[in-house]
Amino acid sequence: MKSSLIRDLARRYAAGELSLDEYRTQRRDLVDAITTGNHRLEYGEPALKPILRIRLLWLITVLLVLAVTAGFVTSRWLGNSHKPQQRVHAPSVTGPMLVRAFLEANDWSDTSLDHFMRRWKALPVSEQQAARHSYLFPRLAAQLQEQIISQEAMVSLTPKTGKATAHLARLQRVAIKLGVSLGN
Repeated sequence: MKSSLIRDLARRYAAGELSLDEYRTQRRDLVDAITTGNHRLEYGEPALKPILRIRLLWLITVLLVLAVTAGFVTSRWLGNSHKPQQRVHAPSVTGPMLVRAFLEANDWSDTSLDHFMRRWKALPVSEQQAARHSYLFPRLAAQLQEQIISQEAMVSLTPKTGKATAHLARLQRVAIKLGVSLGN
């Protein structure tokens, strides 16, 4: 027995199809049958039988294959398959965006500096000027000067190691190319 039989009984009484005495009698019989175990309550929808599940999967697969085939045929029929696709270019990086990304990365390694300078050189002059006039450029200049001062201190404290000196030279070249004062 499904639990909806109880609801059906209540609905029939509410609709006036059963009198109060008939409703109570049928409800009592129903409750007694449930409590004695003569009727089982089933909740929820019964699960799909395995054969129905397999048929449903086959139907979905066939529909998917038909949709792909229809798309391919339509594309051929319209002649779109022989036309070269137009590439959608990502918006190019602006000078201020490049400066922002470099500052957010906060990576002053040789690799990061080289990558930044390659991208800087690839910018049009107008974008380089826009970056120099952006509100972030003074922060870039100040941090670059701090890196140079820090690296100069490292070179003066350690014996003339090639790596520290080379990094200082790279920082100074970046400053010169960006037009940042070295402060000496």
